[in-house]
Amino acid sequence: MLAIRAEQMAAIERSRWSAFVDRACAYAQLHWPTYPDLRASVEHALSTARAYDIETEFDLLRYVSIALTLGATFVEDRRFPWAADILQSPTYGAHTKVDLLWQMMLAEFGELNDPELAPDLDDDEPDEAEETGADQDVMLLEEELPPAEPESEDPGELPPDIEVDTDADDEDIR
Repeated sequence: MLAIRAEQMAAIERSRWSAFVDRACAYAQLHWPTYPDLRASVEHALSTARAYDIETEFDLLRYVSIALTLGATFVEDRRFPWAADILQSPTYGAHTKVDLLWQMMLAEFGELNDPELAPDLDDDEPDEAEETGADQDVMLLEEELPPAEPESEDPGELPPDIEVDTDADDEDIR
């Protein structure tokens, strides 16, 4: 059996993260070639995004785009009060938070000049069914549902109740 020690896993994680940061910098260089101190800005944006539990490559790159467009401190900037509200809300999952930030940025500035600004990672974008987070439990209904009515009022159609002895020893359960 192959055993991987914690130190080895940490080294693998550092290597993978470094490779991702390089890809994120290359992506940013395509769209912001004259941005001052680009690598440090990308690293700061990624660090901030991870602090808000944003973890997927797709969402991290979108967060980098937002940070480079609005400025590194956009979360604290009084011009964008919606940013902190969105990121600190326990109601939304990470993917939804980035979606909302992106939409608010577009609403604030209109359509961006570069249609390729959004990360082109179609394979990495989570499907609605795959997304996890607090916002999954919310379902909007277009119209009110009629009240549920039982098919029959005859209790004979229901399965019999099952009695469970809760005082039994745990040793009897296998």
